[in-house]
Amino acid sequence: APKECIFSNDLTPDSVALAIEMFANECGIPHANYVLQLKIDDHSYTYYFMNGELTARRGGDTPAVARLETDVATLMQAMRGEIYIDETKKRSKLSGEASVIDHFIASFTPGADVAFEVAEAIKQRKLEKKPAAPVRRAAVTA
Repeated sequence: APKECIFSNDLTPDSVALAIEMFANECGIPHANYVLQLKIDDHSYTYYFMNGELTARRGGDTPAVARLETDVATLMQAMRGEIYIDETKKRSKLSGEASVIDHFIASFTPGADVAFEVAEAIKQRKLEKKPAAPVRRAAVTA
């Protein structure tokens, strides 16, 4: 049943590839357009992130800026939030642009979009609260 699938680590690579596409399109983390190749248990897929939308296609013969090889269990655990981006990356073979890989994984990891928003807010606050130059006080003589 569809609601029970998310709790399984025994899905077909095609099912996981489609689930990633569906999860990612619910995520609002911005990024520049890219093409990424994903290999799940010896099955290749190409993901096109264009204009804020992710599309998956079978096969890996298109030039890509990043590549990720992993297994069904790792991806399903990431989608369930049981492991996070760093652990997903440790369990995978990665090559290419790191920011693309991070965005791709974050796009289907629950809570990653919230973490991104918090990080952006912190960066903005740091920019707004630049330390003022120290005020020099004149010595008071009596």
